[in-house]
Amino acid sequence: MKQKSIQAQVSSSIRKELKQFSFIKKPSVKSESFAGGNAVTVFLEDVNPDDICKIRELCRKYEYGKYDSQQEYYDYNNVKSDLPQVKYCMVEVKYSPELRQSVYEFLIKQKIVMKTSELFKDIPYYDDTVDMVSKYLSGSRKGFWE
Repeated sequence: MKQKSIQAQVSSSIRKELKQFSFIKKPSVKSESFAGGNAVTVFLEDVNPDDICKIRELCRKYEYGKYDSQQEYYDYNNVKSDLPQVKYCMVEVKYSPELRQSVYEFLIKQKIVMKTSELFKDIPYYDDTVDMVSKYLSGSRKGFWE
């Protein structure tokens, strides 16, 4: 029987651990191998920024270090012999149009932005409202997720 690659083992382990988080809808975990290393990416949708931090913390134990861009080297400072580990473990979050619309309506209700359109998706990308919605989704501005 063929043995799983290290990155596939990490993907499987993360998938199992993600089941403990009830707030996650449809998680997806992908692994890849490339010259000089390997990586695992966790894809999430409509997740609260505080919960994203929990997922990133879970992923950190599966990384055997960090890249130091100032020194231009990879620092192997988290090697654990009892766990499969990869060079990079990333978390990517996508927000649905429905959630973006909810944030837009929240901002109008709070009088943070002016209503320029019924639907958020109809607002031009260069409008400041788009930037404001992104800031509230990411948690860099408080209020929406509380």
